[in-house]
Amino acid sequence: MQRSSARSLSLSLAALLSLPIATLSVGGCAGSSAVGRSASQADLTADDADRITEAYRKRHETRAANPNPLREPRNLDDVLEVLRLDEIALFPGAVKFAAVEGSPRGKALAAQILVAWGDAQHLLGALLTRASHDLEGYRHKLERKKAAGKLGADEEASLARIEKSLADLEGVERAMRLVGNHHIADGMKLAEKVIASTPNDYEGYRVAADYYHQREEWPQFDEMVKKIETLKPDSIGLIFLRAEAARDRDHDHAEAARLFKEAITKDPKFTRAQVARLVLAPDLATANAELQLLKQINPNHQIVVWMGPVLERDYADWKSFNTRRENRLIDRASPTGN
Repeated sequence: MQRSSARSLSLSLAALLSLPIATLSVGGCAGSSAVGRSASQADLTADDADRITEAYRKRHETRAANPNPLREPRNLDDVLEVLRLDEIALFPGAVKFAAVEGSPRGKALAAQILVAWGDAQHLLGALLTRASHDLEGYRHKLERKKAAGKLGADEEASLARIEKSLADLEGVERAMRLVGNHHIADGMKLAEKVIASTPNDYEGYRVAADYYHQREEWPQFDEMVKKIETLKPDSIGLIFLRAEAARDRDHDHAEAARLFKEAITKDPKFTRAQVARLVLAPDLATANAELQLLKQINPNHQIVVWMGPVLERDYADWKSFNTRRENRLIDRASPTGN
């Protein structure tokens, strides 16, 4: 069974997954329901899914005045930087360059990026699924008020935005998962070629271990980890793999968070590890703190750009609510309080 870090989202990242995303306009384009209709078809092919997710990405990525030069890498060091930044918008060019470059290191980097790409798409699919669920609930609430003739002008506008957002989201989550699976499988195929051509290099085993983690094939995962421990015991990727196992196999979130932090300490630009810490956040305050750290590492990361404003808004609302509650408690405790 395919698995990604998205599966560990329950009871974590409260702002995105537990609190209502009631007024979020997830859709970036009001007239985009055709994409959703295509995505919702039962016979969705891999090519269809790829076109849908690419169209969705292009609608939502930031439009920098000066495009990131890493979109067109010039060497494998650039490709490595793309891997560290974990930014979906940069993955296509990096995979293409590394695969064409053709060296074992290039193929290994292409394989790693493909697996990270698939994992990121699984996570986004899970977030979008939850957004759809929350928006549906709020739409039903507003529709009931409208039927009763009690819908105000602001709520009428909110209902229209939510309907457009739901049309935009329709089926995109499924397309994300399909394309993510495709990227992960392609990454494993490349990793197998790297292992066959350079069996004494750790990079192929690193990708293979990530692949087996995604599939929850733990005996094979452990075998790959042992190879890495022998060939590259100081690998930062090895720490990351141990963190993933702690989270998804052992369900030890505290140990997983500690290991992800250790990986970030050794490589401050290890964005994927910071995303993992954000997903593991047990409460809204912690999630916001981890989001701010993610923004420092890569302000253009898809989680920052697409979901960050929601989290920050909900955190601000939560702080305001707590402040009001604390003030009421102080007033009640005061001798002059009512």
